[in-house]
Amino acid sequence: MLLAGFAQAQVNGTVFQDFNANGKRTPGTDTLEIGVPNIKVRLFVGNSATQIEKLTDKKGYYAFSALEIPADSNFRIEFANIPAFWTDSPVGDDSRTSVLFGKAPQVKFDFGISNDEDFCYGGDDTKVITSCFANGAAIGGSAGEEPAIVMFGYNVNGKAGIDFPVTKLAKIKQVGAVWPATYQKLKKQVVVAPIVRRHAGLGSLGTSGLYAISGGVTDTLIDFKKRYGIDFGDDPHVGLDPDMLKPNHDSATIHHVGKRAFGGLQFSRYQDSLLFINLFDKKLYIILLEANGAFPTDKNKVQSFSIPDPGCSNGDYRPWALKYHRGEYYVGVVCSGETSQNKDDLKFTVYRFSPNTGTFTNLITEPLTYKRDPLDATTPYCFTYDRWLPWNAEWPQVCSLEPRVARPGGPNFIMNPQPILSDIEFDVNGTMILGFMDRFGLQAGLDNYGPTAADTMKYVSFMSGDLLRVHLENGVYKLEQNGKSGDLTGCGINKGAGPGGGEFYCDDEWFLNNTATVPAHAETANGGVNFVPGTNEIFATVMDPINGVFASAGYRVFDNKTGKVKRAISLYDLKPGSFGKSGGIGDVVSLCDPASIQIGNRIWFDKNRNGVQEGNEAGLDGIIVKLFDPQTDTLVATDTTKNAGQFYFGSSNVLGGLKPLRNYEIRVDMTQPGLLTPYPGNTPVGSPNILNLSLRTAALGDSLSTQYDLSPANVNTFSDPQIRDSDAAYTNGKNGLVIALKTKNFGTNDFTQDIGLMEKRVEVVNFDLELKKVLIGDCKKQIGDTVTFQIVLSNVGDRLSVADSVFVADTLVNNLTFISAITTSGNFNNTTHLWGPLKLAGGKSDTLTIKAKINANNGFEGGAIVNTAEVKSYKGIDIDSKPGNGVRTEDDFGLALASVPTKICPQRGDTLIIAAPPGYTKYQWFMGNVKIEGATKATLEVAAAGEYRVEVELNGCPSQNCCPAIVTEDCPCPPDICVPFVIRKTKSKNKPIVRPQ
Repeated sequence: MLLAGFAQAQVNGTVFQDFNANGKRTPGTDTLEIGVPNIKVRLFVGNSATQIEKLTDKKGYYAFSALEIPADSNFRIEFANIPAFWTDSPVGDDSRTSVLFGKAPQVKFDFGISNDEDFCYGGDDTKVITSCFANGAAIGGSAGEEPAIVMFGYNVNGKAGIDFPVTKLAKIKQVGAVWPATYQKLKKQVVVAPIVRRHAGLGSLGTSGLYAISGGVTDTLIDFKKRYGIDFGDDPHVGLDPDMLKPNHDSATIHHVGKRAFGGLQFSRYQDSLLFINLFDKKLYIILLEANGAFPTDKNKVQSFSIPDPGCSNGDYRPWALKYHRGEYYVGVVCSGETSQNKDDLKFTVYRFSPNTGTFTNLITEPLTYKRDPLDATTPYCFTYDRWLPWNAEWPQVCSLEPRVARPGGPNFIMNPQPILSDIEFDVNGTMILGFMDRFGLQAGLDNYGPTAADTMKYVSFMSGDLLRVHLENGVYKLEQNGKSGDLTGCGINKGAGPGGGEFYCDDEWFLNNTATVPAHAETANGGVNFVPGTNEIFATVMDPINGVFASAGYRVFDNKTGKVKRAISLYDLKPGSFGKSGGIGDVVSLCDPASIQIGNRIWFDKNRNGVQEGNEAGLDGIIVKLFDPQTDTLVATDTTKNAGQFYFGSSNVLGGLKPLRNYEIRVDMTQPGLLTPYPGNTPVGSPNILNLSLRTAALGDSLSTQYDLSPANVNTFSDPQIRDSDAAYTNGKNGLVIALKTKNFGTNDFTQDIGLMEKRVEVVNFDLELKKVLIGDCKKQIGDTVTFQIVLSNVGDRLSVADSVFVADTLVNNLTFISAITTSGNFNNTTHLWGPLKLAGGKSDTLTIKAKINANNGFEGGAIVNTAEVKSYKGIDIDSKPGNGVRTEDDFGLALASVPTKICPQRGDTLIIAAPPGYTKYQWFMGNVKIEGATKATLEVAAAGEYRVEVELNGCPSQNCCPAIVTEDCPCPPDICVPFVIRKTKSKNKPIVRPQ
């Protein structure tokens, strides 16, 4: 059916996961860079706005038939519904952006998506690191000189030092015994944490600190106990000799293995936090790092979350594993059965921890009571160890001898397998791969004493862990059963051991030689796992990785679809002072650099001038595009559009790559020569190859010309407008284009930066006049003051445009008496009130400065003095305004005003009416900066002194007056007058009349 689909399809392709982010689909598509189902694929034929939508199938394939898109049709395809945490892969040979343009027929029109957390590629140069252990104290002797951290190539095979080289990054004396490790990508720094294991001494930081290895330098990074007071438990080691060849008892440590120091250690996705599990207090810690990656001094940036008990008997639960995946963290826990010593109490749980809510969700809990393969089949009793055992600190009987008593001649083999869920990885389909470490491997060693002082026998112990798969089925996590995991079947079905009677990863077995048919050791896993998406491989730590090679440790690399081993790697064998089969190496970590960033997309010819990239609109090639750092105005990189107008900036042309979360500007010089090569049939007016002429104007050899203007920006269409709109704006008098942007975090590409150029035919060269008029100085004046107005007239059109014979009218109102005029070009006639004639080329401007005196003509006592100016006439065409029409919203009109105070007497009940221009949709008056509630009309009646202003709005465009109306209080008394009085004589019989003497 798939082949038939390809044969009949007019347009088809595949959406795939580009794990190595190289823009190409790696060969072996069925097993490596897999297709992505349920991606929406939208097809737009020609300039149609009607979409034809389909979903990719389970292999990521999509197809459109000839009925849906006829042959020779131009089209646009858009990909939507991209999963969270994924982005467009970098543009390459097989991968394009989420918006594609083409002409039918078109096959293998593929689209790659990538995820920064899955990126771990450097070709054959990809490296991994691990920790190694040596018997004895870390400082002061031969143990300290042994390698603690080593690095080697991911693709190696065979024995270290013979088949491949190993680089020693740090010594035991510098870091001590370490197991948990992580890689700080931004600093290229390996970070390791201590592990408490018997016979192996800790470094200078004890149980509570981290060490950093970078550039050949090893140093202490932080002591969490000193800095934040976090208790990881004390160092239990006593009596370790620094000579790695001397055995020791290290009695107390056997009790504290898996209970002190660190469990899992992880940086957050963008390296802005460090997370770890404290085995001592059973908490998950999150340390919020500073912007430069340093640890904070503020203790409030240290968060801790108690890991829940999943319901273990007697509260005996032990966490260890920690893994980031798709925005959340996963924590592995076992029920240890330590108090009950009942094997039926053994279980494992995986929690999902959400950092946004601080909550743990139980995803799966399963018993660890299944039958396992015999740990050793070469000795009388070791084969009986075929189950996990409860945690304990008991020293087991020898299982390699009859009777089961240790003796000097040995071999004194001991086993006591106790489960630790030590590591979690995720397959590309969401399946979890769980690494289980055998705790007893950390409690014992090689050729070392038992824990009691009286026991001087030497023992050989085994770390016999396990490797399990947990798949996701209909939203529920399920443990592998009889070697089957989801729709995959491993190599160990029906073998009688493993969950449900089988194992998915069956090749965790070691044979004495290549001719043996019965495995000598059938459970060799040591608990560390590593998965690089796109490799289809699980890198797992094991004892005795190579058949026939004894007392060794290293890795087996499993095929993640069959469970079979692909290659084996041994780091040491038969080495005195090592830990032999007892977990001689720690975790394994890939050194993955951060994924690079790429930005850009396309310059296209916007044929219908609507600001939307239609399927039948051509890309424009040969245009030089530059990337600048706006902080320093420095040129960062240059690209030239090709392949239908595409341009990109990234690691291929930016020295050192683009910086995450950084401001940049994409610039296009519109005066550069244009080399325009669109699709056939979509050629703009003129030649398809226009050389040595600016992009803005291309002469055709007659009275006409072709002008390329910028398309409308940010046109909002039915969905995801940013992927098909134009994003540029004019700059430098329209001689340039600019897109201002900020990069996203590392690994997140941005291909939404597009520029549309549209064509315009005119009879003569057009120009664009812009007039601005301002009042120089304070706008608050008095009658008799001198005011200065300045007019600036500019041609902001194309640099080749010319505005000729331009006159500007500036008529002074009656209350202004002309004093003088100064011009940079032309003359001002105070009789005709015209300034000109002027001739302005594109990008040029002229200035008129007028001085006048405010008078009291016509009884003027106060108010606004408004002076206007407007372009009156010219030769040619202004592209966005008409001369002398009095339209104030056009850019060839300007006004300025002065405000003379008006006097009122509030005590007498005086009021004033202040009127704003009519015709606006909204008004709002203010007294000073205080809104006057209810004052929303064109006029305002005032009865108090103050400064009044109005804000108006017309069709969503706000404006306000540039100078307030000023009202002052003035209540003068009239001039002194003589008040008359009258004296009238009256008679009284009781009172005598008193006459003046």
